[in-house]
Amino acid sequence: TRYMRQLPKLELHAHLNGCVRDSTLLDRAEATAADVRALLAKPDGKGRPLQRCFDLFAAIHDLCTDHESLRRIAAEATMDFARDGVVYLELRTTPKCVPRRNVTKASYCAAGETCSSSNSSSNASSFESFAICARLILSVDRRETPEEAVKTVKLAAFLRDVGLDVCGVDLSGNPALGHWKSFEPALRLARHLKLPVTLHCGEIHGTGAEEAAMIAFAPERFGHCVQTSRDPERWLALRRSEIPIEICVSSNVVTDSVPHDENCDGGWVSRARRHHVGQVHAVGHPSIVCTDDPGVFETTLSREYALCAVAFDLSDDDVRELVTASVRHAFM
Repeated sequence: TRYMRQLPKLELHAHLNGCVRDSTLLDRAEATAADVRALLAKPDGKGRPLQRCFDLFAAIHDLCTDHESLRRIAAEATMDFARDGVVYLELRTTPKCVPRRNVTKASYCAAGETCSSSNSSSNASSFESFAICARLILSVDRRETPEEAVKTVKLAAFLRDVGLDVCGVDLSGNPALGHWKSFEPALRLARHLKLPVTLHCGEIHGTGAEEAAMIAFAPERFGHCVQTSRDPERWLALRRSEIPIEICVSSNVVTDSVPHDENCDGGWVSRARRHHVGQVHAVGHPSIVCTDDPGVFETTLSREYALCAVAFDLSDDDVRELVTASVRHAFM
């Protein structure tokens, strides 16, 4: 992992709310008299169970949608990535409106925007200075209406045009909700406004028609594509498209996207070996190793690269090549 940490890396798939430190969540909980200690506990010293991860996301949403918390989370996330050797970072978040906290969607984004200068800190007396370029992707949530999706895209274009480091648009959220056709007009608008698009795709069973439509849409990047890689027809279409895939091994393992094998020991490397990153790498399809939600899933980008290297016998040169190739897929 030390070698991986020393490599200058790019993180292209990380959700802002998924980067919250345990200590920060505890601070916010104390300030609001909420109790999140049970959510942060690790039974038997192991990682957090899936349902606890989902409960954590809900707690983060409840406790961390004021301007002060957003600024802190963004600064700490950027700092944590920089300490891990990340030199370019794309954080993604869905703009939120919280009237009781005087938070509008625009002010939410402004507070969550991380600076792209050499100093990622909002408090130079407390934090160190790191050489990292950090930018923001605005996410359309699948719970949104088509009209709200269009507003999110227009907000992304507006914030970019007034000088905020907004670099693209994402479609994410609960994959069981919403319909692709409802969001496609907003995403076509993003393309018209010259905003690169990345789509969460193939996260659950039963979305084959949507996956095919997404491939036909041809976004700049895809996130996950777990199920897409398991269907021969869609996998062939994806390979022919040469659209890069944002690979999130630990996330897919924790959320049970990667199937269990009763004959394996259940360890991280054993489960990672059943992840489609091996399939993707074997055919040379463009891919980027990412963390997804490093705070919630307790990982780092260096750890993700190390996990891939051990699970699939990648050499140092293989890893360097993966890191170098990711530069071509950034929304710079």
